[in-house]
Amino acid sequence: MADPHFQSQHSLLTEGDDSLVDTIYKLEEIDQEFSKEMRSRYNFIIGKSQNVRAPEGDWRDMYNSISISRVYNRYKKDFEVFGYENEHEHLLESLRKNTEVTL
Repeated sequence: MADPHFQSQHSLLTEGDDSLVDTIYKLEEIDQEFSKEMRSRYNFIIGKSQNVRAPEGDWRDMYNSISISRVYNRYKKDFEVFGYENEHEHLLESLRKNTEVTL
């Protein structure tokens, strides 16, 4: 029921417990995995991906404990389906370390 921009990704790629796609690539692995797969399957030459909109600094710095919990709770099924179950704890740990340093 969410605005399509904020729609959970698993709802676009799965139906119940069934995947609607053959392969899912993680963005952080796109250069090595997608490129390797496309070269072997279709003989494509893939250039290096670039995120031209990425802000300077660490993306984790844009979160606080409230936003981390809200994002995790909203997209919990996506975290589970796509293998990011530990990211919630990693973000909280990163926040704790940053808070200790600034105190």
